[in-house]
Amino acid sequence: GGNPGAAVVHDVEGHFQAPDALLAGRDWLVGDALTSADIAVIGQVNSLLYAGEGRTALGRTHHVAGWIERVDAQAPA
Repeated sequence: GGNPGAAVVHDVEGHFQAPDALLAGRDWLVGDALTSADIAVIGQVNSLLYAGEGRTALGRTHHVAGWIERVDAQAPA
């Protein structure tokens, strides 16, 4: 019974809570510029976004989507 998709979204939301809290009032996870912390976490976040549930959970965060855009903008072309 239940909705397994909803359970997955709930689990993924848990993974997004820490970076979302760290990003409140700041652009980067640590410091004033892109650091290895951002690089380490973006890989994990991107892997969660391959699933539709991950994209749903991302939509429920306040700061993670903007941070993803900032990290992606720093990537070499």
